[in-house]
Amino acid sequence: MGIFNRFKKSKENTNEIIEVKNLKKLLEFCACKDAHIKARNLYEAKHKPQEFFNHHKELYNVIVYPSKHLFVGLLQHYLEENGNLCTVDWKAGAKYFYYALAKCGMPREIGEKINFDSMEQYANESILCRLGIWLEENTEYRLFIVAHEFDDNVVLGFIPKDDMNILINLAKEIDLTIKCVNKNYAETTNCNLNEKAEENREGFDRIYEKTDKNGECIGYLLVESKYCETGRIKLEETPLGIKMSPKWIKTILTHMPDTGADILKAYEEGNVDTLLLITTSPNADPIKIENPYERFGV
Repeated sequence: MGIFNRFKKSKENTNEIIEVKNLKKLLEFCACKDAHIKARNLYEAKHKPQEFFNHHKELYNVIVYPSKHLFVGLLQHYLEENGNLCTVDWKAGAKYFYYALAKCGMPREIGEKINFDSMEQYANESILCRLGIWLEENTEYRLFIVAHEFDDNVVLGFIPKDDMNILINLAKEIDLTIKCVNKNYAETTNCNLNEKAEENREGFDRIYEKTDKNGECIGYLLVESKYCETGRIKLEETPLGIKMSPKWIKTILTHMPDTGADILKAYEEGNVDTLLLITTSPNADPIKIENPYERFGV
């Protein structure tokens, strides 16, 4: 009995060594510092998410709950922190994609050649595909997305074309989905390149009036909703400030038609609360974070 247990333990140790090695290879390819430590963290997050979550409170401004896909969210965090990736909300417009690509290393001379203003009218998936096709046809770089199946945003990167397949293959070794966004991607996903964006897409998911017992408005609740299976929430940086930050809120309210002025006045008087709702699956009750500023350091 003992020899079989030893054989099983030896096999488990071998698998662990191989998996950590593969995680480290991807991190080193992306020039991440402390790749070995981060690879160990990713392994623990993947195989013992609850235990990892309990012992890493320093990551609570990034990780919301110990998801079974936690290692994907943690890897996204490491690579975004390193400048390889950037997060864009699906409600954002072309200017946010420009900002994200610049953060991922897109040279200024390339960015200046792309007519982002002409893309502003389109829905985000159309913008994403248009950018990927333009880069494929006009540059030696490629646009890629990471783990698009998990979250209510797009996590994208920018890479030399000769490195694209290397990155995709390294990702496969750790069960991570990375896709190059190009003409083939647009065709296989049946992307409508001409789909138009909704009006006033910049803003909050929901706004509620708070009333007193007489039905008089005494304040507002601003709600942002996120779908997240990785456990990672990114209140992304935008040209208008960090999402849900005071600067961002004021800017949005200033340009909001109809009730924006009233809510801004209430906000400045301290009569506005914010709430972040995180949906982990279609049937789960959302996680409520009533002070995104405190939790995410915004």
